Amino acid sequence: MWFDQQRKTTHVCVTLGVTTKTLRLAFAERPDVRVFESEEGAAHVLYSDTTQRILSLLTIECNVRHIPTREQLRKICDAHREPEAIKRALEAQ
Repeated sequence: MWFDQQRKTTHVCVTLGVTTKTLRLAFAERPDVRVFESEEGAAHVLYSDTTQRILSLLTIECNVRHIPTREQLRKICDAHREPEAIKRALEAQ
């Protein structure tokens, strides 16, 4: 957070919630593998791509004239629903 003296605004980062994202995981280059002291003879190494879902913070950055309270932010979020609309509403105050 910082204050812009010329514009009389404060730059803030607002956490709106949590969302999920899907990551695709794969080897860009498969690594060499060496097995030491294997009791079963030759080891079989299996490389496979996978996808995983992760939690990610949903945040926006904006410049506001007045930093809203939690209750004020909740009302704006309820009224506007989408991150870009919330950002516009915060910057318009």
